[in-house]
Amino acid sequence: SFIEDGTLREDETSAGWHVTRAVADVQVPGSVQDIIAARLDRLPPQNKQITQQAAIIGRTFWQQLLAQITGLESVEPTLLLLEIRQLADRLSQSQIAEDWEWVFRHILIQEVAYTTVPKQTRRQIHQQVAAALEEQLDEHTAFLLPLIAYHFEEGDVPDKAIAYLSQAGEQAAGQFANEEAIGYFSRALALLGGLAEKEALTAVRQSQQYQLLRHRAEVYHLTGRREAQKADLDALGALAVTDSQKAQVALRFAAYYQAISDFPTAVTQAKTAVTHAELAHDPQQKAEGLNEWAFALVRQGQFDEAQQLLHQAQTLARQNADQLNEANSLIRLGVVFNFLGDHHRARDNYEQALALTRTLKNLHRQTACLLNLIGVYHALGDFGKAKESGEEALIITQMIGSRHNEARILNNLGAIYHTLGNLDRAQNLHQQALSLAETLQDRLEESSAASNLALVLHDLGQDEQAREAAQRALAIDQEIGDRLGQGYSLTAVAKALEGSGRYQEAQTAYQEALAVRRDIGQAACAIDNLADLARLALKQQDVAAAERLAEEALAWINTHGIDGLEYPLDVLLICAQTLAETGQVRQARDTIEKACTLLREQSRKISEEPLREAYLSDVPTHRAIQELYAQTK
Repeated sequence: SFIEDGTLREDETSAGWHVTRAVADVQVPGSVQDIIAARLDRLPPQNKQITQQAAIIGRTFWQQLLAQITGLESVEPTLLLLEIRQLADRLSQSQIAEDWEWVFRHILIQEVAYTTVPKQTRRQIHQQVAAALEEQLDEHTAFLLPLIAYHFEEGDVPDKAIAYLSQAGEQAAGQFANEEAIGYFSRALALLGGLAEKEALTAVRQSQQYQLLRHRAEVYHLTGRREAQKADLDALGALAVTDSQKAQVALRFAAYYQAISDFPTAVTQAKTAVTHAELAHDPQQKAEGLNEWAFALVRQGQFDEAQQLLHQAQTLARQNADQLNEANSLIRLGVVFNFLGDHHRARDNYEQALALTRTLKNLHRQTACLLNLIGVYHALGDFGKAKESGEEALIITQMIGSRHNEARILNNLGAIYHTLGNLDRAQNLHQQALSLAETLQDRLEESSAASNLALVLHDLGQDEQAREAAQRALAIDQEIGDRLGQGYSLTAVAKALEGSGRYQEAQTAYQEALAVRRDIGQAACAIDNLADLARLALKQQDVAAAERLAEEALAWINTHGIDGLEYPLDVLLICAQTLAETGQVRQARDTIEKACTLLREQSRKISEEPLREAYLSDVPTHRAIQELYAQTK
C-alpha cells in the first residue's frame, strides 16, 4: 500500500527504500482490512466495480462469467491490472471449459471487496451469477451445484436455493462427503422453515421437506448420530401420508432400532413396513421389510422364523429383479448359517452377495459382505483371507464414514489377532471397537467388543479385568434381550472366573451358556461349553465327570464334524487330555492327532512366515497340542 501510493520508493543506487514524505503525514491503516480497502480504492472506478462483482462470484471466479454479469465485452484489462497489483492470479487450469479461472490472492481481499457492495446490489448480482452458472450446468460441471445453490440463497430466491441445495446434498452423500451433505440438507430445511413461518407450506414444499429429512436421516444413520437421526425420523413420521411413505419411514425406524439394539421394536417397525408396502403394492419395500424383520429375530435367537422370512424376501427380490434386496437376503441368511455353525454355507452366501453388490457398485453392502467374511473365514481357519477381508472392509468403511461398521470391523480384526497369538494387538483393537461402539450408543457391538476383550484379558492372565469386561457385556445382552450374545458373554464370564480359581461360579456360568445355546439351536457352540466343563472338572479332580463330558463332545463331533465349533482346537485338546487322564491312550492319541492335523492345515493357510510361526508357537493351546502329540507318538 505504501509502495502503491508513493510513500515508499526504491533507491536504485543503494538497493534500499526511502520515505518520500514526512512521517507525520503518513496515514497508517488501522487493520489488514483497512489496508486492503485502501488498495481497492486506488483502483480506477470501473476496475473497482468489476473487482467487486468478481468478489460476489466468490474467491474463485471465471473471466467470461464475470464479463457476462458486468455486461462488458471484455474484463481482461481489469484482471491484468489485478494481477499486476498482486490482488488476483490467473490459474493454469480451469474447472469450466474454455473460460479462464481466476482466484483472489487472499480470502480477505475477496471479503473486503464483497462487503463494500450494498446489500440490495449484492442480491441482484447473486441472482445474475446463479442464472449464469445454471447455463453452464451439465454432466461435466456438477461441481457447480453448491455454488449455484449459494448464489440463489444469497440472492433471496428460496425455491431455487432449496432445489439446488437438495441436489448438492445428494451429490455429496453419494460421494460420502457426509459433513457437507448434512450441511446442504440442513440449509435447505432451514429455508423451508423460514417459509413455513410466513405461510403454510405448499404440497410441493412439503414433499421437498420430506425428501430432505429422509436424506439427512440416512447420513445421520451412516455416521452413527442416533439422536439427530431419531429427531428426523419423528419429523418424517409426521409428514408421511401415503402407504409408500409410511412403509419408507417404518423401514428407517427398523434400521434405527436395530442400530440401538432394541430388537423387539425393530420387529414391530419392520412388520409395519411390510403391511404398508403390501397396501402400496411395492414389492421392493416389502422385501426390505422382510429382511429387517428377519434380522431383528436373529439377534433374539429365533433362527427358524428368520430363515423363513429371509427366503420369502429372497424369492420376492428375484421375482422383481431387485438385486440389492436379494444381496441383503443372502447376507442375512449367511449370518443365520454362521451362527448355526454351517460356515461353508455362510461363506457361499456372503460371496454370492459380494458379487452382487460389486455389480451394483454399492459400497455400503460390499462392506457388510466383507465384514461377515472376516468372521466366517476366521471360523474356517483361513486367517489370511479373514485378514484381507478385514483390511479391505476397513478401507471402504473409513472412506464412506460408516462408523458403526468400523467398530464391527475393528472388533473382528481383534479376534483374528487373538487367534494368531498377538494379544497386545488384539487388546488394542477390541478396546478401540469398544470405545467407538460406546460413543455411537451401539449396545450390540459394545457387548461383543467387551466380551471379546474379556477373552483376551483372560489369556493375558488379567482375570479380574476380564471378569469386569465380561459382566459388562452380559449386562448389556440381558438388557437388550440378545440371547445370542448371552451365550458368548456367559462363556467369557466363566473363563474369567475359572482363571481366578472360582471354579464353582465358573461351572454355573458355563452351564448357563450351554443351556442358552441349546435353547436357541446353537448346537455346535454348545460343544465348546461341554469341553470347557470337562476342563473344569479335571481341575477339580472330578475325572468321571470330565470323561462323561468329553465323550459327549466327541460323540457329537464324530456325527457332525467340527464345523461350527467356535474353538475346535481347544475342544479336541481338552478331550484328548481327558482321555489320556482316564487311561484311554489310543483314543487320546487319535484325538490329539486329529487336532495336530487341523492345526497344521490352518497354519498352512497363513502366507506370512512370521505370523505362521507365531500361530504355532505363541498360542498356549497350539503349543500344548504339539507337546501332547509328541508324547503320544
